[in-house]
Amino acid sequence: MSQTRCPVTTVATDLAQEIRAGRYSTPRTRRIVEEIRDLLEDVALGQAGDDHLPAVDSLCAQLAAGEDEAGRQAGNQIRDRIDLHREVFLS
Repeated sequence: MSQTRCPVTTVATDLAQEIRAGRYSTPRTRRIVEEIRDLLEDVALGQAGDDHLPAVDSLCAQLAAGEDEAGRQAGNQIRDRIDLHREVFLS
């Protein structure tokens, strides 16, 4: 039987790995990505409130509109991954 990882956990883990790898060198971008990771970890643990996902969406929009290329890519990729599995992120 194959095991499927939770999409929320997968995104949070991927962000943590990218942060550790130094992908986000701009302090503003790194701070926003860390905040998104923290919010998603709350979602994965079932500790999220109604404001968590809207906050993640807002932070992704900030990244996507920023000047840092890595941040723009991250904002768009995170938003795409959430949209793909939105029902899981909401549950």
